[in-house]
Amino acid sequence: MVIVGLLLLPLPPKLQTVLISNYDKLISNPNISIILSFIDVLIGIMFVDAFKNGFGMIGKEDEVIEYSKNLWETRSRKFYSQRNMYILGAVLSFQVCIWFIMMLLKSTVKHNDLLSGKIAQREGDKAANEKPDPELAERAR
Repeated sequence: MVIVGLLLLPLPPKLQTVLISNYDKLISNPNISIILSFIDVLIGIMFVDAFKNGFGMIGKEDEVIEYSKNLWETRSRKFYSQRNMYILGAVLSFQVCIWFIMMLLKSTVKHNDLLSGKIAQREGDKAANEKPDPELAERAR
């Protein structure tokens, strides 16, 4: 959540460029990408397991209560599964948000650099066009 908040701040363009370039270097590192992929898969598996345990008991509560003979144990298992599902779902959604925000920031920084380069080129062209032609100056005399 802190990362999303930091990414959404209106940072100066140079700081945004540094942030994006460091992020690209970090993500392009094969070790980091393998670690992040492993974490994503692990969180996804935990989310699916929590979903099955949390909502798999709906409609079967009477059977589970008769089998376990302990109502509070069944309810607490269901509660913890649903809690874990909500937490893991939030983590997965934040990962998607961070990926999407970084994709947008990369595009913004790239287009900003292209635009600033074209503006500088146009200003250079205008300055070159505004130079007085020496032949015209001699003819005017």
